[in-house]
Amino acid sequence: MASFSQPRCSSVLAAVSLSLVVIGCAVAAAGADFAHLRTQEHKNAAAQWLERNDTTDEMARALWFLTSHMPPGDRSMPMRHFTDTVELAFEARREFQWAKSVPWKIFVNDVLPYAALTEPRDPWRPMFYRHFRDQVKNLTSLHEVAVWMNANAWNIVSPPIVFEPGNSPTGLNEYSPFQVMAAGHASCTGLAVFIVSCLRSVGVPARIAGTPHWNLGPKRCPHGDASDDCGNHDWAEVWTEPGGWSFIDPRGNLNLNSSWFFPLWTEHQTPGTHNHSIFATSWAGTEHIEGQGGDDDPLAFPRTHFPMVWDWSNTVVPGWDVTVRYNRTV
Repeated sequence: MASFSQPRCSSVLAAVSLSLVVIGCAVAAAGADFAHLRTQEHKNAAAQWLERNDTTDEMARALWFLTSHMPPGDRSMPMRHFTDTVELAFEARREFQWAKSVPWKIFVNDVLPYAALTEPRDPWRPMFYRHFRDQVKNLTSLHEVAVWMNANAWNIVSPPIVFEPGNSPTGLNEYSPFQVMAAGHASCTGLAVFIVSCLRSVGVPARIAGTPHWNLGPKRCPHGDASDDCGNHDWAEVWTEPGGWSFIDPRGNLNLNSSWFFPLWTEHQTPGTHNHSIFATSWAGTEHIEGQGGDDDPLAFPRTHFPMVWDWSNTVVPGWDVTVRYNRTV
């Protein structure tokens, strides 16, 4: 299975298989062949960016990864959006010691991306990086930054951002970071997207986790998935060293891996059921990734997509089934 960890080009370019590693090396060795870009305008803009004196080989690989795994709906976005994303992600990686420690494959998949789900594509990274940079610069670890951000990021607007249930079908989709800031509130999904974006802006790996429906049984949910208590819930996960993936409950408990839903609700979820499983997002299709689920047993983390109950037929967001980890301990 191909991994997208930082490749050793000299050792794999001779391989016949067009795996992600080989393609990544070919890109780096050939000056980044962005043949996957749809328009000549995008290809020209990428080539011009690559010719800049301060563009490194790692940045070229990162731009290739970001654009080659972007959802089809993002292909019309200006190339400047992608290059700005790469530049600021690397600026944070250079600036903060904790960001430097993030492994390459985690960095490109869970720090670099400019979106978490299918939310509108706000250019949030420049604003969030400038806003939080001085506030977190004296913190010393990914864990410490994650806890600080969940306690303070909501104060970016006044009054602070608060939770509000997403009862409206249209309101559920108004959940980009800037929409959340403008409204001053959001459902669990909007809060999760917002905090993931804030964390990524300062180099902390973050992703969305959630379940389509809680599996609490007929006594608690007599109408099954249609009962209010058995609706969906989304939250955020962060990668910390050496602990791997942990969860944070946005605007909830400030300790990692502690919330109202764990373990009393998560212990009832069932792996592989789709409707009653717990999932975590990925930027690249999970068929390209080794070990990203955070467990030594790959069967515990089947490769799938992240189901969105407000857009059930949309399978564009790759995902992991991480139910087993929440059944036991996180």
